[in-house]
Amino acid sequence: MAISFTGKKRIRKTFGRVAEVAPMPNLIEVQKSSYDHFLQMGVLPEQRGSVGLQEVFKSVFPIRDFSERAQLEFVRYELIPMIRLDCDSPDITVMTAGASIGAFNAVALMCHYPDVVTNAIGMSGTYDISRFVGEDAGDDLYFATPSYFLPGLNGEHLALLRSRKAILASGEGRWENIGESWRLAHVLGSKGIPNRVDPWGSEYDHDWSTWREMLPKYLGELI
Repeated sequence: MAISFTGKKRIRKTFGRVAEVAPMPNLIEVQKSSYDHFLQMGVLPEQRGSVGLQEVFKSVFPIRDFSERAQLEFVRYELIPMIRLDCDSPDITVMTAGASIGAFNAVALMCHYPDVVTNAIGMSGTYDISRFVGEDAGDDLYFATPSYFLPGLNGEHLALLRSRKAILASGEGRWENIGESWRLAHVLGSKGIPNRVDPWGSEYDHDWSTWREMLPKYLGELI
């Protein structure tokens, strides 16, 4: 069989003279932009779109155990990483503090995340929020409220929580209800979680002037 010329010799083509159709993109910038879009790091959590990592997290959180007694929240991957980034310390632990309903949040964070929250300072705390949301609020109320979910808590989570500490300070003046602090202290104590109730007396009202005096005292004690 006769062999053609093209069968004997490789044909080469050059496109060097073809006009540029589109400018070459900066491939590094493309990758960086794609990564920024995936993380949305520069966007506040409540303003992030349901794309990228945010969409992944929202699709799986909250994670609850089979007995419905423990729950892992998305906030664990929002607040703590930002604190650690700001402090330039990837392993730093934190303490929480709050007044009134903020005290509820401070103690709840410690109870939910004892791996990263070592101490909680509750000032003039409102620890039972059922009167605001209704007693029939279901699982949301149950898992949010330490005095509800702690009695059924056991295992490694409780063991770690027993190495943490809550300070429950309250005045006994106008608008104060130190009884809420004593009731929460009883729940914490019954599970072996270190805590202390500090009564500040009748001259201290449920007001900012009280908390302004309380907070430096306890920060000085715990830091």
